[in-house]
Amino acid sequence: MTRPLPSLSISVVVALVGWMAAAIPAVATAQPRQIEPRWTFHVPDTTSSGAGASSTDITNVAWAPTGKCIALATSDTVFVVDTSGTLLWTWEFQRTNRLIRPGRIAASPRCDAVAVVGDPDYKYVWIAPRRGARVFFGTEGTPWAVAFSLDGQTIAVTTGASKGYLLSRRAAMLWSGSDRELPIRWPSKSAAQTSGGVHQTDFARQDVQLLRQGPFSGSGSMYSTDGEWLLDWDAGGHGPGNGSVELWRRESPNRSPRVWFKEADRCSEAIMTPDAQRIIVSGGLDPSNDDECKFLFYVLDRDGTIVTSWPNEGLAHLLVTTPGQQVFIAQRDGGISGLDLEGTTRWTIDTPPGYARYTAIPSPDATMLLGREKHAATISLYDVK
Repeated sequence: MTRPLPSLSISVVVALVGWMAAAIPAVATAQPRQIEPRWTFHVPDTTSSGAGASSTDITNVAWAPTGKCIALATSDTVFVVDTSGTLLWTWEFQRTNRLIRPGRIAASPRCDAVAVVGDPDYKYVWIAPRRGARVFFGTEGTPWAVAFSLDGQTIAVTTGASKGYLLSRRAAMLWSGSDRELPIRWPSKSAAQTSGGVHQTDFARQDVQLLRQGPFSGSGSMYSTDGEWLLDWDAGGHGPGNGSVELWRRESPNRSPRVWFKEADRCSEAIMTPDAQRIIVSGGLDPSNDDECKFLFYVLDRDGTIVTSWPNEGLAHLLVTTPGQQVFIAQRDGGISGLDLEGTTRWTIDTPPGYARYTAIPSPDATMLLGREKHAATISLYDVK
């Protein structure tokens, strides 16, 4: 005779179901964190002497190498704003010289001076302290990049004529020559990578990269923190299959063998972690001849081996990797994202309503982003730690 099984109380059944649910690994992935701006700065409308109301559209933006402030330029004024969104001071450069046509700008480490370079029709550099005389220097070729040294006493300039300059804050020329020989470095760069016998002025690593990159779009370079590794990418732009990504290791000032080279499609970009342990590529590697861009992310190691890859939703502009967090920041349609090296989106910043060309500029330590729309009068700061 079969004995009936004892019935279970409702409380026991609930306890068993709860235990089973806890024992089964969760399959749902956490939603990305949505980041809102810490503040938004609106450019005030100023009036230039005899010229009526000035344009408030922001034309150029730059971080100070310390990350303590931001310099932003309109068609007639430079504004210096700290990281709390407070306006520190302004320079209405049209009052200084009505011929000034600002290209790139730079802010000093202590936020007490700015430097502005001209355009193809105005080949000058202006150095403007918060207090004191504003001075200028004429360049050979169109000035391309400008930056302050970490002590704030030297300004480096490179031009489209492959010329480089080091200037004092009074615009006295301290050095001139080929931009490839510009005697600059960053403090954590190993001693073996400095030019023998030549004094090297310390700049932020990102500024050294900018000054050495040159005025050519569709390509880029990035150094590792110790200066031993150099990543180069080139999107080509003259047809299918002619882009590239390559990694170099600099063993001495006179020897830099290439570690690996990979063909890429014409939409590819690359960045690497500060220690060069991982290289991130957006686009397509080993492209076919169908003249189509591939929408993929790749993570490679130093040997050029693909560690992982995953599909992307569209074209992505790679911005920076965040030190210590193993996260890279990409600008995509609809906003900006922070992704880990396995492809998980950790956080997102949505493009504000009504904006179509929203871009981001990382702070020197990659913990903050400035978001701006081209031809707009506002700029926003986001914390992305």
